[in-house]
Amino acid sequence: MKEDVWAYGKPKEFLFVIEEKISERKAYYINTKVKSAISNFLQNRELELDDYLFRSKKLNLPITRQQAYRIINNAAKEVGISGNIGTHTLRKTFGYHAYRKGIAISILKSIYNHSTSAETLRYIGIEKNEEHYIKIDVNL
Repeated sequence: MKEDVWAYGKPKEFLFVIEEKISERKAYYINTKVKSAISNFLQNRELELDDYLFRSKKLNLPITRQQAYRIINNAAKEVGISGNIGTHTLRKTFGYHAYRKGIAISILKSIYNHSTSAETLRYIGIEKNEEHYIKIDVNL
């Protein structure tokens, strides 16, 4: 819903989601690029705070997980990316690049609700014996 990402005329700093599997509320930081995308997306739409951002064409309900997959998969194909690309691909790719940028595996493990760091490393496609150089790019 719009109210999940928008308040006082601008994007919120965090998106709060109830993780159904563990019945826990988690906070996800909305970075500058995503805030900009949210602003651009909402700029041309007249949505009330309780409207879904991605609404089904047939009903006043959010799109399904399957429809989100179709949208992402079609977009990938349109830009020349082959294979089955969907929401799960984006999730794993986020973890891979976050880890490569220096985000601690313990943080990713928490995001994914995995039991072990080894499980998270396998999930994001990092080999156990693979050498990893940490990049810490702090620009104050």
